[in-house]
Amino acid sequence: MTAGFHRLGKWGSRASFSFNLSIRPFKESARSSRRTFCLSGSTDDLSPRSARVESGVLDGFYKPIGVGATFWSLSRSGTMDRMETSGKYMEAVAVRWPVSTGFCRRMSAILAVGLISAQVAVAANLFVSDSGANNSIGLYDSSTGAVVNASFVTGLHQPHGLVVAGGKIFVTNFAGATPGASGSTVSECDATTGAIIDPEFISGLSQPTAITESGGNLYIANLASQGWISEYSTSGASVQDPLISGLSFPIGVVTSGGHLYVLSNGGATGAGKIGEYNLDGSVVNAALVTGLNSPYAITVSSTGHLLVADIGTNTVGEYDGTTGALINAALVSGVGGPRGLATYGGDLFVANVGSDTVGEYNDTTGAAVNASLVSGRICWGVAIQPPVPPTFVLHPADANGDHDLSIDEIGPYITAYLNGTPWPTPAPPSQIDIGYVGRAITIYLQGEKYGNDPSQSPPLLWVPAP
Repeated sequence: MTAGFHRLGKWGSRASFSFNLSIRPFKESARSSRRTFCLSGSTDDLSPRSARVESGVLDGFYKPIGVGATFWSLSRSGTMDRMETSGKYMEAVAVRWPVSTGFCRRMSAILAVGLISAQVAVAANLFVSDSGANNSIGLYDSSTGAVVNASFVTGLHQPHGLVVAGGKIFVTNFAGATPGASGSTVSECDATTGAIIDPEFISGLSQPTAITESGGNLYIANLASQGWISEYSTSGASVQDPLISGLSFPIGVVTSGGHLYVLSNGGATGAGKIGEYNLDGSVVNAALVTGLNSPYAITVSSTGHLLVADIGTNTVGEYDGTTGALINAALVSGVGGPRGLATYGGDLFVANVGSDTVGEYNDTTGAAVNASLVSGRICWGVAIQPPVPPTFVLHPADANGDHDLSIDEIGPYITAYLNGTPWPTPAPPSQIDIGYVGRAITIYLQGEKYGNDPSQSPPLLWVPAP
């Protein structure tokens, strides 16, 4: 015996499902003598319960296998039909399998097992440097602002700028060296445990305020009237120090498109500017943007524009990264002493030392997402660590490995299950689990494409793709 399937379209809800069951008869079909029945109910949390068909048309217990306005029923002849409602109950026969009633019962159970689906997004890590009495780095959930560990890294010396690269946090110690070091330092920390690997990873700096990374190299802004940019590898070796010199109080640095953008405060109101350089330190435009009020931090938006935090105007301004033209002098306004900026996934994170907050904003429109995402810390620098993508696990029915379960793939898979035939993948060949079949059918019915939910184990690991 074999079973055939037909594409039925997507189900709208991604939530789990529960049915307060009721049996509603449909009118007799004019084309046949059979009567069909619909299992209907709410769509909340899954609580699969059996419903007995009391009419005697079919003898046995059947589980809910539909959601929203789409329902499945079993007919007297053992066929399986798809029912839809549109203001009133109406019959719409979409698929029929001329198979046994026993098969229909088994398929009901399989589909019910496959209904649970909830894709979980993994948030990026948000690291915030606290230059107050805590002298620490806190770790927060970038989506909710929830505290993961407010004292993730401790024992620093007025930490300002920080960047995450290669599983490490590199943080500048602004106002003083660690004991025995010459000048100010950059500390190297483990981004997983928070342990300080080397407190004097880079030493001999002059009040380092900002740090960024590109291509395995670190670029550090040294704040002084004749300040400079230092370049070191992420292994701590000096590449070129100074890389760029003769800067007037350089206070921010960021890389984009193979260029290095240096934000200088100028030491006086209105003297701030942005210079553009190649990564080898050669000048592209030393005065790309001029006349900034009291700039303090710089980053790049998802659209490639330069974003500048200004503590004089309590704004974040937006500039064209190629021409330097002003786009929006107050993309974000009303922030409280912005000292640090970071972008991720279209969001802008602003560390405010005046209001002791980190605010989250749309980096294109400036609209507030959460102006107090993090609060209660002396927030100076901010950095994002994107989640590490887990290794993708293919569903065993995905024969060509394209993250898509087509009818040509799930048909043989279901047939093998019904016949008790061992499935070759994953090796060694083994009997197919009913839960795996249920997930395959659910994914197929919800659009065929699927992903992984790393918080779950098979079969719930496989979830319909958004």
